[in-house]
Amino acid sequence: MTVGRILKTAGSAVLAVVVLLALVLLTMRLGWWNPSYESVKAAQATAPSTFERIGTANLHIRDEGPRDGPVVVMLHSSMTNLREWDGWTDALKDKYRVIRFDWPPYGLSTDSAPSTGMPGVVALLEQLMEKKGVTRFALVGTSSGATSRRSTLRSIRRRSRRWRSRPCR
Repeated sequence: MTVGRILKTAGSAVLAVVVLLALVLLTMRLGWWNPSYESVKAAQATAPSTFERIGTANLHIRDEGPRDGPVVVMLHSSMTNLREWDGWTDALKDKYRVIRFDWPPYGLSTDSAPSTGMPGVVALLEQLMEKKGVTRFALVGTSSGATSRRSTLRSIRRRSRRWRSRPCR
């Protein structure tokens, strides 16, 4: 076998692998490998999960701990969901009421209206707290959840004195 023939065969093999990988990535991007929403919901939306309608959104929520305890609201980062806070929730829920939710389009929450970005997340959080009758709470977030936290606190301070919250330092 000549060097030219070996290189030609190797080049064909590399091309075949590249084409195969491209096809696999394409099918993944098209969602062909994804589990159905219903199967994920059946596996992940176990107790104490609830779903509540806030405007056009159907929010997946977990509200745990004593109802009369201090409230901690946990906001997840983008590309994750409320399960990001499972460990912290387990550690806090004996003494604190821990509220966390998936903001659309992440996790199991859905919204029939197009995303309105950060203002939409802030409005959703404010509406959820109002619906739950919560006016005093600590707000915790990671990554984009922290950005939402900051935007929410700014919005609350600007618009109303009925919300009481202090920044952590």
